[in-house]
Amino acid sequence: MIELQNKRIKTFIKFVFFIFTLLSLILIYRMLFVSSKLTTTMANQQLGVIKTVYTRGIFLDRNGIKITGNVKSVENINYIDYINPAVAKCIVGDVKIDTKDTTTNSVKGVSGLNKAYNDILSASQYPFYIMGIRDARSNIVSSGSAFIKSASDPANTQITLTIDYNLQSEAEKLLQKYVDEKGYKNIALVLSDIKTGEILVLASKGSYLNSAVVSYQPGSVFKIITAGCALEAGLINLDTTFNCTGQITLDGKEKTVCKNGGHGKITLPKAFAVSCNSTFYAINKMLNITDEKGNIIGNMALNKMAELNIGTYKNPVKNSFILNYDYSYDFVTDKIYNQTGTFNAALGQGDIQLMPITVNKIMSAIAGNGIIKEPVLIKEINTLGLKQNLQQIQSEEKTIFSEKTCKDLQVLLRQVCVSGTASSAKTVNKYAAGKTGTAENVDNKSCHGWFTGYFPYDNPKYAMTVLIEEGKSSYNAVKIYNDMLDIILKYDKDIN
Repeated sequence: MIELQNKRIKTFIKFVFFIFTLLSLILIYRMLFVSSKLTTTMANQQLGVIKTVYTRGIFLDRNGIKITGNVKSVENINYIDYINPAVAKCIVGDVKIDTKDTTTNSVKGVSGLNKAYNDILSASQYPFYIMGIRDARSNIVSSGSAFIKSASDPANTQITLTIDYNLQSEAEKLLQKYVDEKGYKNIALVLSDIKTGEILVLASKGSYLNSAVVSYQPGSVFKIITAGCALEAGLINLDTTFNCTGQITLDGKEKTVCKNGGHGKITLPKAFAVSCNSTFYAINKMLNITDEKGNIIGNMALNKMAELNIGTYKNPVKNSFILNYDYSYDFVTDKIYNQTGTFNAALGQGDIQLMPITVNKIMSAIAGNGIIKEPVLIKEINTLGLKQNLQQIQSEEKTIFSEKTCKDLQVLLRQVCVSGTASSAKTVNKYAAGKTGTAENVDNKSCHGWFTGYFPYDNPKYAMTVLIEEGKSSYNAVKIYNDMLDIILKYDKDIN
């Protein structure tokens, strides 16, 4: 029995010795005779680029908060993301990256401010790499071993915008919420400082386009211009009354323009508040300029738009705002030929289109007693330590209407929020003055919804405009305006 056990032990020891010898020989073989090709393959599998970082100048908000250029981390290596904005994508725009290019041309701005300022944003900026150990499947296998290769020059350009980071972020969340819940095609929101023209919020959701600089039929928002021109010319005043039967005759055809048999005898403030189409057709007829034969040869409202450097349908004028698209611009009809044309022009229909940012500029001018402030988006550019302040300097003060006319329009705009088409919105009712607009769309699509206004109504500080493409009704635009106004009140404690 003992001899059998000893025999088994000797056999086991021989087996272990054999395995040990075999493994040792395999190890020696691999160390001494492995091919250079296998060595190279193993090395390539282990060391690779974890992240390519493309450098560029950065954008800041009005208070110095970074819109781009925020710190991120990969494999315990902190790096700055120069490309992706935290907010304001519709302003900052897109870039195109050429991964094969390691020069300053590797990143090129293709839209927004990235395109407009591409030369200075990309100057002297080169990509660099964060390297790390990977396995054959490109998975990172050694956390904490990453390192930077080919460190570039630090970003040396900063563009400071007039945008308020917090308000812009809140607006984008709000608009996205409405897009998600209501399925709206596009929504634009513009908020500006009345005294300076600085844009505090320029938000757009629902489309890759920036809807704030795309033109749409303004609908009844255009009645602001119709009323303003007639007040300026002394053709009407706040005590003028009209008779609305709900029906008008256009070039020999009866047309229903107001529901439920019309508004009857109505004052100008009430007609403006309820957006009475019959009244504004009557007003725009007063604004037509005729020859001795009664032919329409001009219109005061169209002339006013020309004074604002807004072109016509056939001869458009590109707006100078930095974010404008080449193919979208404000325009009005070239000429009014008949009663139908007069009616359409009074109501902002037909060959009349305005961008939300233009409508907001008009509203801001009226709230500012007539003084026109062009929209300002860039506050300062700092390149290589050299600061260039770009705050707008008015070479010549321009006005939209006289102060007296603007004061009268302010009364009308307040009535819209007190007793008219925007009065059901609680915060708007309390703080704002403005005008709704429901604009007929082409091809039987849903109407566009507008609301533009300013607040506080008794001490104007901000102008704000909301546009919903195919939003069906101005009522929906008023709701968004009201929600954003609630948000602004939380940040601006001076409004009470």
